[in-house]
Amino acid sequence: MRENKKYIINKTAKYKIPCLITLSGLPGSGKTVCAKVLSKNLKVFIVSNDFIRSSCINDNQKIIDEKTREIQNKKVLLMNAKRLLQLFSNRVSVVLDSDSNDIEKFKKIELLTKFFRYQIIKIKINSVSDSVNLSRIKKRKDEDTRILDSGIIGDKISSFCHSEQTYYDIKSRKPQLLDDNFFDYVLNNDGDLDKYINEINNISEEIISKRLTLK
Repeated sequence: MRENKKYIINKTAKYKIPCLITLSGLPGSGKTVCAKVLSKNLKVFIVSNDFIRSSCINDNQKIIDEKTREIQNKKVLLMNAKRLLQLFSNRVSVVLDSDSNDIEKFKKIELLTKFFRYQIIKIKINSVSDSVNLSRIKKRKDEDTRILDSGIIGDKISSFCHSEQTYYDIKSRKPQLLDDNFFDYVLNNDGDLDKYINEINNISEEIISKRLTLK
């Protein structure tokens, strides 16, 4: 973060009230695509759990026990918490590319944003089915190629290609507990990438017109 500080300050948009954008959705629902498009459209910084996790997890380790998983997750959360504090201290707007899916997590987010005088923008991504999510996970390399990193600020993310078993394990551990009405915006991803990006673009325009004001 230290070496990127000047880059962050110069490249992100300066809003009168900075924002933290949260994303909620299952693996394969399109959180990373949404984060990338929002970063381009709104000039906000991506903070990604997968970006940190890739440096914490041995890619050759196919199966990990629950204790190891908990240790890894705590390490990821701690590292990203420190990064968020640095970004907030510099009034940098952020899109958080991780699954914010329960009320306890949002209570912690609200405390942080109130302290730093940030606004929260909550986005939920609904997907058609598990089979569509799994199909998208298998195509992630092609998707990453189509969505160029040019214009993206922050973590350069190549999404994890989870196995089918891992997908269902994550779905079981992280159920989507919050109703659509809890969120400011709801996106629907049926697997059509161009249609989905267009929907994100429309929400970006609404966020700019109704929620964000440049200094």
